[in-house]
Amino acid sequence: MFKKISYLFFILIAFFDLNAQEPLSIHLTEKDGLPDIEFYDLLADKKGFIWLAADKGLYKYDGREYKLLDNPTKRGRSLFGLKIDFKGRVWCNNLAGQFFYVENNKLHLFKDFEDINTLVDYYFFKNYLVTINNKYISLTNINTKKTERVLKNTEGIPTEELNENFKNFHFSSNHNLYKVTDINKEKIFVSNLSSTGGYVRGRKIGFKMYDKNYILKQSEKELKLTINELNINKNININVPNYLNGILIHKVTILKNTLFLLSNKGVFSTSIKDKKLIIHNRYFKDNYVTEVVLDKNNNYWFSTLRNGIYIISNKEIKVYNQLFDKITTLRKKNNKTIFLASSIGTVLEYDIPTKIIKKLNFTSNTVAKTLYYIPDNNSLLIGTSNYAVNYNLNKNSFKLINESAAWKSVDFINNDNYLVSTPNSLSEINIASKKYNFLINKRTYAALYAEKENSYYATMIDGFLKFDIKTQKGTYLTYNNKRVYGSKLAELEDGTIWVATHNKGLLAYKNNAFVDSLVIDNGLTSNVINQIEAYRNELWISTENGLQKYDKTKKTLSTLARIDGLNSYAIDNIAFLDSLVFLTTNKGLLSFNKHKVFKKRKIPELYFTKLIVNDSVKDFPKKLELKELESNFKVEFNCNGFQSKENVEYEYYLEGFSNEWNIIENEINFIKYNTLPSGKFLLKVRAKNKFQTDYSNVLLLPILVSKPFYKSFWFLLLILFLIVVIIFLYFKNQNKRLRKEQKIALEKEIITKELVYSQLENLRSQMNPHFIFNALNSIQDFIILNEKKLARQYLVKFSKLIRIYLEHSQNNSVTLAEEIKALRLYLELEKDRFNDDFVFTIHVDKNLHLEQISIPSLLLQPYVENALKHGLLHKIDNKKLDISFEEDNNSSTLICTILDNGIGREAAAEINKKRVGKHKSFATSANQKRINLFNLANNSNLEIVIEDLFENEIAIGTKIILKIPINQ
Repeated sequence: MFKKISYLFFILIAFFDLNAQEPLSIHLTEKDGLPDIEFYDLLADKKGFIWLAADKGLYKYDGREYKLLDNPTKRGRSLFGLKIDFKGRVWCNNLAGQFFYVENNKLHLFKDFEDINTLVDYYFFKNYLVTINNKYISLTNINTKKTERVLKNTEGIPTEELNENFKNFHFSSNHNLYKVTDINKEKIFVSNLSSTGGYVRGRKIGFKMYDKNYILKQSEKELKLTINELNINKNININVPNYLNGILIHKVTILKNTLFLLSNKGVFSTSIKDKKLIIHNRYFKDNYVTEVVLDKNNNYWFSTLRNGIYIISNKEIKVYNQLFDKITTLRKKNNKTIFLASSIGTVLEYDIPTKIIKKLNFTSNTVAKTLYYIPDNNSLLIGTSNYAVNYNLNKNSFKLINESAAWKSVDFINNDNYLVSTPNSLSEINIASKKYNFLINKRTYAALYAEKENSYYATMIDGFLKFDIKTQKGTYLTYNNKRVYGSKLAELEDGTIWVATHNKGLLAYKNNAFVDSLVIDNGLTSNVINQIEAYRNELWISTENGLQKYDKTKKTLSTLARIDGLNSYAIDNIAFLDSLVFLTTNKGLLSFNKHKVFKKRKIPELYFTKLIVNDSVKDFPKKLELKELESNFKVEFNCNGFQSKENVEYEYYLEGFSNEWNIIENEINFIKYNTLPSGKFLLKVRAKNKFQTDYSNVLLLPILVSKPFYKSFWFLLLILFLIVVIIFLYFKNQNKRLRKEQKIALEKEIITKELVYSQLENLRSQMNPHFIFNALNSIQDFIILNEKKLARQYLVKFSKLIRIYLEHSQNNSVTLAEEIKALRLYLELEKDRFNDDFVFTIHVDKNLHLEQISIPSLLLQPYVENALKHGLLHKIDNKKLDISFEEDNNSSTLICTILDNGIGREAAAEINKKRVGKHKSFATSANQKRINLFNLANNSNLEIVIEDLFENEIAIGTKIILKIPINQ
């Protein structure tokens, strides 16, 4: 492998122009979300919005998105000439003579000038729009849109940089420069332009710098550039570098006392001193730069024609992309020179002040990973992936030290001995003898020699080790009683050893003891560390989120992130040339002055952007009033500025709902609540730049969520009132019902008692003395006639009937079968008394279920008795009584018919009248009363119909029909 090393020796001495290094920039194109790549003008307003006049129209950038503002009356797409008027409104115009302004996020047409058919310059003077072309100047009142004054015979020279905040405007006429301060007064002479070099035809631009007026002129063909300081009496010529001739300077912009010359070959950063134009930098030489603006966060924006936007966030960070190939490592030689190893295996020596590069007589087919300069003998140790060499800078030659193992790190012990870490060991190596002393045979990532402790420190595969040189023993250091696993090491001037852990930040040790730490909680941008490097009592830390400087003396952390202009966090090596810091990254070699590079970030200015309530966009009120059932709302907000989306952190606090600030997820700029309980709340929103502690203004949005009507006090009071009323009515109704029930129960009790009395009356009527007397007389007659058998039979029937009546009297109802049995027995006794001239029949429908049908007890016998006693008793012969039982299926009613062929009720009544005492049918009246009580008690409808039967107007009998509800 050593034989493959090239021994060719040559020295390259390169003299570089201004383009050798330039500030690090960010290039935005359509692939980065830019809406266009062809931009004619650029503007940054006081609120932090960036306005872009592009080929596709006017865009507004708020740090998150580009919003197109359009107008339906606009002719053509392109817009130009971005300016801000005295009201803070953004204006623009187009080639068709249309002028527009932006208000309430809408593009409004101010006026369509019919006499303008090309692009013209314009300014704002007090309340006037001043339009300028090569023939005349017109002043149009912005309020009335009427042209009030016209200045003729003018030259269209851009003089915007001469005008002073709407108080005046400048124009040229007949090769003289004039100023107007009042529309009603004459113009004021400023200077004669013909005495500034004689270039009448060509580009002329007026500008003001250091309270002096200047005119920049460029010839039409040769593009020869001249600049003159304008005075009333005599113009002073400014010495301009010759190499600016031939470059088209189309515009000048002054920012922070820097004169930017915008051209078709980039932009020049210049100043005027001692009558000379001094060029400090040239940017983007291959681009037609149309404008440069400085936003509120001190970022420089450069618009180009056909190549998008360039942004320089930090002019102090320089990039060397065009000088070198990819740099793999670097090492300081002195405060003016560094060594660089490139990806193609070469090693370079770069002198910073002279910009001279020497290529060492060393070329490797593998990448150099470690460099270490030895000042005592002016030599350089070079470690590649496979071997190491000692390069003698005086002789421009090198010697092989080792051909077997790659060095991961190397540190000085003394002039001959060095501490190296390799993939297989921690070792001491003697450069002169090329001998290795293997201390520990384990994979080692980094090692350093701590001279004050006379110890070695190393990060190894199994932990962080301290090796005591005297005892030749190693001790693993711990944190929270656990081994520490890390990679990079660094030692500060005070002897503190810092180790970069894999994912627990930075830990510091001194005299075997843990003494300090840097983690996210105390300001570190990430606990994942890429590289650390010590410079005196400063610790420089490269994390996955930025580059930080920890000042051990002041206990402060300073951060460089993308928002500060750093283009990459993949930083491999850091070298210090006094105040100058060099970095190797995956995007090139960078350098900066460490005292100037850290920008003081401005506190973000927060504002509300949109309010959405129940899926409808609303204007922001002084107080957001919602209903509890319709409390779905979303609040959007933003902070303007480049990369604010990635670098601004938002927090919110809903007072009355929670009791702490909540961090919103990265790149989210809204808060959404699907529902809120009723009550008063105060939404607070604030923002801050990442890795800083200062917060923005706090946005406040009072929120009042009203209760639904059913939770309101009046509704609850109404409900309470209704409950009381319902309870009152309920108990009132209950009392009424109970009284009614008591009344009904009392009435039923009375009816029951009356039914009992009626039943007893029926029983008494059936067992009246007359019937018993007649029965006993019949028995007596049978005895006298010595008819013992008949007397015995009659007596048996009589006793059975009496027993049946007594049993029936104990029940309210009996079955139809029992009632028919009693009737049959009663009629048989009466038939014996009537002798043979009385005949009765009892007919029962065969479909009747006699045992299942119940009727009131002692109901039928009184009517049968009446038929016998009053209808048939007084008839001479042929006495008949027919009783029938049948069912009316339509009404579930038992129809009982009692039919006699007696003398009729009228004749019977006449006979009864003639009797002493005027006998009244007790049984019939008692039974009728009982029927009425029965119907009342049982809510029934037991009916009795009595018909008198006649033939030729002669009574032939009586028919009684009883309609008895079945199962009553």
